[in-house]
Order: sequence, then C-alpha cells, then structure tokens
Amino acid sequence: MNKKIWGRFRPHPALTIAAILLMLLTARLSVWQFSRAEQKAALEQSAQNGLAATAVEVKQHDNLQPFHRAFAVGDYLPDLQIRIDNRVHNKIAGIHVITPLQLQDGGVVAVNRGWLAKTAAIPPPPVGLITVQGILLKDQSDAFTLSSQTEQGDLWQNLDLSKYATVINLPLLTLALLSQDSGNALTLIKPRVNFKSQKSLIYAWQWLTFCFLTFVFYIVLGTRKHEKT
Repeated sequence: MNKKIWGRFRPHPALTIAAILLMLLTARLSVWQFSRAEQKAALEQSAQNGLAATAVEVKQHDNLQPFHRAFAVGDYLPDLQIRIDNRVHNKIAGIHVITPLQLQDGGVVAVNRGWLAKTAAIPPPPVGLITVQGILLKDQSDAFTLSSQTEQGDLWQNLDLSKYATVINLPLLTLALLSQDSGNALTLIKPRVNFKSQKSLIYAWQWLTFCFLTFVFYIVLGTRKHEKT
C-alpha cells in the first residue's frame, strides 16, 4: 500500500476494535483446528500401527489400546447378549450382536460378533472354550441419541460399556472386541480408521482465510470511510 493510501487511512475506533477482536478469534480458531488435525493424524497413525501389529491377548489387567489387533480366549455368555439397533449394511437395516465372553482370568470382554438383518434370527454363539480373533474398539457411549430411553430390554441404541457392565454385573473390560472370525453366520464388520484429520485441516485454513479477509476489509472500510469525510 503506497503512502497516498496510508495517508487517507483513518478507520473509526469501533471498526478497529471489531477487526482486532474478529482477527484474534479467527486466528485462535485456526490454531485450534491445526492442533486438532495434528492430534487426529497421530490417532490415525497409531490406529494403523495397531492394526498392522501382532495380535495381543485380551486380559483383564492389561493396558489395552483401541484399534489394536487382538484375540480373546474364553466362553461366551449368551444369556447376557444384547442387540445394537439401527445398524445399516448395504442399505439394509439391521443390528449388531454383542455377546460377552468370559475370559480365563475372570474378566469379561464384550464381543461384537457382527451384523445381522433385523428380520433374521440370531445364530447362537459357539459353545465351550474358544478363541476369538478381532480388533479392540471403544464403545459408543458418546454417540448422539434421539431419545433418553436408550435401552429396551436386550435392544440398545448404542454400546455403552460402563452401563453394560452395571447391567450384567461382571468385570467388563473398557474396550470391546470387534470379531474378525469368519464362519459365525453373521456379517463381519470392518473397522473404520478415520478421525477426519483432513476435515480439521480444511477448517483451519478456512479460519485463517477469514482472518486475512477481515484484515483486508478493515483496510478497505477504513480508507473509504475517510474518503467520505
């Protein structure tokens, strides 16, 4: 900007205060979204590493991590089985079947055995001591629900492991096991490793652009205002 334009630049104090506040806000939001994008990218990388790692055995007192390949040895408890409603596969409404598995060390892990059409009968789990191969995942306790009544008998809207542990009154692990075993008559569910880091990155650049545009409009409006006086 040349000296002539700078000489005409006399913004109103209110305009200056508003511009500063808006630039500080958008700059702060940009930094926050850049930080979120970095954190999500780290989670995505950690998840990919866990899926590529050697499977670990699920035990009650181990420090288990989500998105890690794992296996559990124990006996299914079919009487404590629940269904997770409104799960769509290939545009067909269905359920996820959650069956707790009693581990040999006394702990219990909730096993997502897979997807099933809503109208189909749930096949019983294997009987006796078995080994379940799968992937450790967090529950859905923070998922959005349309109603405060999230459980109707064995039909639940989402898998809340802390609530499930209270219902079955057993030492349930804080992570669930998404079964990857074939031949259990249910459709296997593939884990989705997407923490939307790219989306946060896009938001960050958008906020940074708003910050720059605020500065541009501040200069333009401040100059034009002086020209009218």
